[in-house]
This record gives sequence, structure tokens and C-alpha cells, in this order.
Amino acid sequence: MVQNMPKSGICRLVFIFIAIIVVIAGGYHSILQSDVFLLEKIVVKGNNRVPTEKIISASGMQIGVDKISSISDEEIEKRLLKGVLYIKHVDIKTEIPSTLIIDVVEREPVAIIPFYTTNRKLYGLVDVEGFILEIVDQSNIPEDMIILTGVMKEFRIPKFPLFLDDSLYSYFSKRLEEKAFQIAQNTLKKIIMSDLSSEILSINTKDANKITLKLKNDSVVWLSSDYLEDELYNFKTVFLYHKDKNEHYDYIDARFGGVVYCGRNQK
Repeated sequence: MVQNMPKSGICRLVFIFIAIIVVIAGGYHSILQSDVFLLEKIVVKGNNRVPTEKIISASGMQIGVDKISSISDEEIEKRLLKGVLYIKHVDIKTEIPSTLIIDVVEREPVAIIPFYTTNRKLYGLVDVEGFILEIVDQSNIPEDMIILTGVMKEFRIPKFPLFLDDSLYSYFSKRLEEKAFQIAQNTLKKIIMSDLSSEILSINTKDANKITLKLKNDSVVWLSSDYLEDELYNFKTVFLYHKDKNEHYDYIDARFGGVVYCGRNQK
């Protein structure tokens, strides 16, 4: 016959069990805080434009100072997305005992917005989502960038010189015409999706009813924002047809439903 264990015995077992858990947890914490888990290496992956050193610095993690146990994935991600504009996505991993891995996806500039200051002409680099990545001078413009025009508000050029720093980025952002810039962003995205970006020199969206594309072959194309996708498709069909035939038109107007008008200027 099995006898029930006295309450004092049960309490003793519970106390022992808790004590064991505390000892194990305390030992685990002590191990994590030991120099064995001191951060010795930071590996950065996926970066082509942003230097590895800049990403490590922006992460806020210090080799030989921070411990693996103190790493917060969310905090590092927040620092990088805020501190490095070219970073679009971050994945943080740790490898015990002492390695931090930062895997990034970078934004790619696809267009430029020219604007003037007192001391020089500068350019805002923009990605396909309309995200302003950087302000550069002419010597640092990447190749094959589409030029976006008609997206800046009318403003007086400041009488004081502006330099390539955070204040210039803010100055530039505040002078974008919101509606025109949104239309430019949408047009740019659809052009890239249509595999036409290699044919386009510039996009002007000052007038939503007369979006103007300047092609690299010197042709001019007119579209409207209301039916942009259909009109872009019609333009592409006509343009590629005549390109295969080695025929050139000075202008292509695709703003009239299924009808596309092509013409040559009188000389």
C-alpha cells in the first residue's frame, strides 16, 4: 500500500527544485557575462555601396566591449535604418560564442533630381520607391540615372553656400513638390517595370496631364497620370515597333486612349 507523502516532504522537494533552477540560471547568466562571450567579430554581408566600417559604426556595437548577451536585434536594426539611408532591410544573427552577423539589403539609386545652390549645382539620388538616398555633386553621379525634373517648388537660391551634410538633405527634402514628386515616383516605377529605363533620359511631371519623357534618341513622349499604365504600354508597343524598323519620330503622344500619335517636327 502506497502512503501519501507528507506535506513537509513535498515542500522540501519543491524548494530543492527551485534551488536547482536558480543555480542553473545563475550559472548560465554568469557564463554569458564572462569574457568567453565578449564580442570578437562583426561580419557584414550584402553591402556593395555602404562601407563595412560605416555599418559597424552605425550598429553601435563595439568589439571587445559588448557581449553577445547584450545584443538587441531590434535596437541594432533601428540604429542602422536610421543612420544609413542606403539600407532598406536588416537581418541580425549571432553565432555563439562571439560573432555578430549583420546581413543588409541596400537601396539602389535609379534617378537624380538636379537643383542649384549659391556655390554649385547638386543632385538628389532617388531609389525606385522615391526614397532620397544622398545629395551629391556632378562628379559623384552614378551612370545611367534617369533625370527627374519639374518636381521642385519654385524658390530663391539661398545667398549662403550649402555643404554636403544633413542640413542640405533637409533643405532639399522641404523643396520637393509633393504631388509632382509622387507622380514622378509612380512613373519611374512603371517605366522600370516595363523594361524601358534604358531608353529614358528624363521625366518631367510638372503638369500631371502632360508628363513628358525625353528619350535618349531625342524623341519626346507625352503621357497623363490618370491612365499612366495603359498609356505607357501603348507607347512601348508603338516605340518598339518603329525602333525595329529603324524609324524615328520627334514626338509620340499616347494620351488619347488606344490611339498613339507619332510625328516629326517641320524643319
